[in-house]
Amino acid sequence: MVSTRHHHFFLINLVLLLPTGYPELHDLQLEPLFPSVSLLNWTTGEGTAKYWTLKLLIETVDIGNDEAVVTQTTDIGGVNVFSQAFVGKNGRRWVLIINKRYATVDVSLSGCTGGRMQIINEASGFGPATEIVLTADKITLSAFAVTVIHMPTGNIE
Repeated sequence: MVSTRHHHFFLINLVLLLPTGYPELHDLQLEPLFPSVSLLNWTTGEGTAKYWTLKLLIETVDIGNDEAVVTQTTDIGGVNVFSQAFVGKNGRRWVLIINKRYATVDVSLSGCTGGRMQIINEASGFGPATEIVLTADKITLSAFAVTVIHMPTGNIE
């Protein structure tokens, strides 16, 4: 198990990887950043994929109770996907999986059948994560998809 302290650093670093944009602020002498790195769509005010991903993580993580655990994958070197599993003190289990490629990737996750998947991808558009009940241990992630798998309660495989 990884300590809760390391878990917090992981989440903070993940958030820092999601740069935000802002309009020009003359009073603060700040130059604007590109709209492509903003959490909000500058035209409509809707959340971008970065906003919805951050919201998903904030709503999923139970700081102080969830601990990161050693997560093994067959993706040698983490070229295609990033994955990190978490276990809560109450037995709640969830896995963060990110497709790092501009291609569809199939992921096998033993024991996830009957669990829920919340996914941010092109299909979710400028909206919240799409939620799917998993009917198999194989998950197909579209290009650059971010997903949280809520494992079903019961035996740990």
